[in-house]
Amino acid sequence: MDLGRPHSRTELLFFINGEIIIDTISIRRKDAKSIDNDGYSGFGIRPSQRHKGYATKILSMALLLIG
Repeated sequence: MDLGRPHSRTELLFFINGEIIIDTISIRRKDAKSIDNDGYSGFGIRPSQRHKGYATKILSMALLLIG
């Protein structure tokens, strides 16, 4: 199906501690074909794992991937 807009590769990463999913993050890479020609990331921390420093660490790792 052609939606008439550019496509870009998106990665979905899971950060797991033992059997608990701490966070998921989606990263759309910079791509000349992307709508705004910019990288994008979105993430959400499991409520029971907030205020433990995970978001800071995971966001810094994501920024390295986005580059």
